Amino acid sequence: NYLTGKLPASINRLSNLVEVALDGNDLTGSVQVFEDLSKLRRLYLGENKFEGTMDNDFFAGSKVKELDLASNQFDGTLPTHFFNDGVLQLLDVHNNKIKGELPSLEAPNLSLKFFSAFENQLTSVADALADLKALEHLDLSANKITGEDMPDGSLGDLTNLKYLFLSNNDWNAGPVPESYGLLTNLEELSLQSTHRTGILPHYIPSNLTGLVLLDLGKNALTGTLPNHMKQMTDLQFLLLNQNQFSGTIKKNFADLSTLRMFLADQNDLTGGAEHICNSQKMNQLEAFATDCPGKLDCECCQQYCCSNINNNNDGACYDDTELVANFDMDWVQSFSMDSGYQRDDYVFSENLIFRPMTEDKDL
Repeated sequence: NYLTGKLPASINRLSNLVEVALDGNDLTGSVQVFEDLSKLRRLYLGENKFEGTMDNDFFAGSKVKELDLASNQFDGTLPTHFFNDGVLQLLDVHNNKIKGELPSLEAPNLSLKFFSAFENQLTSVADALADLKALEHLDLSANKITGEDMPDGSLGDLTNLKYLFLSNNDWNAGPVPESYGLLTNLEELSLQSTHRTGILPHYIPSNLTGLVLLDLGKNALTGTLPNHMKQMTDLQFLLLNQNQFSGTIKKNFADLSTLRMFLADQNDLTGGAEHICNSQKMNQLEAFATDCPGKLDCECCQQYCCSNINNNNDGACYDDTELVANFDMDWVQSFSMDSGYQRDDYVFSENLIFRPMTEDKDL
């Protein structure tokens, strides 16, 4: 749409409004006209130029269940009642200017299923996540969280989680938390650029067999790649690039028949990748990045992507400055239709865009 200008004050007279969808316009000003509409349950205002300061008076007392304020110009801090009232089921505030920390909860929240706050200025999550018991989708990527350990035990109790994105934050260095092995419903996990160290946990291919996307890129992970990846029969996107993995790409990686993108470049891998090139099962593979030649022999890599960073300083063979695993603006559009969360695209960079496969289960 092409709506511009400010919202008319007369909207607050529409007392029977239940759902408002004004996302994707060029609207400006305040959204206070919606705060007193007692029957309003779904409010979609994303991708506009609305502004205002969030505080504990912001939408206080509202009965809205699904609130999308993403990609606007809101600042301030997240209201405590968003998490303590037990009303919201969906809260999307990504790409704003929200600061501070996640509010502490007075009691477990059994309502909030979808919480996206990536690309803000949040500085702390403390222990606030442990009581968000119903969460299925959590995205805190690209904030300003620093000086904290990555949430561990508190997240292991959130067994409904399907989508977990904590990437591009300045977490304290440490291993991938062991408690994530309890999140057996996970379909997407992104811990890119989070100072992860140690080995790739054994529980990832053993317990998280339903993963469609796994992004551990741009960390300091070491050791060898696991031998039992073939258990991950739904895996489509595997990002292990820019770590310190050594050894070889194991033969059973060629059994990953659903794999569409595999980034393994800028590691210390050696040996060959002919088993990937010659695999009769990997007919979905569209992007495969390795360091070649020199470190790893790979006759077919050039047809996909071949990084010669150690030979001619050309850098990576894709635009890794913009590489992300989770930024998709259409997550919430199907939520109200009770069909779960569905991706329109997997967008990793300008040149790495994938449409969901038709046989995919609902995401």
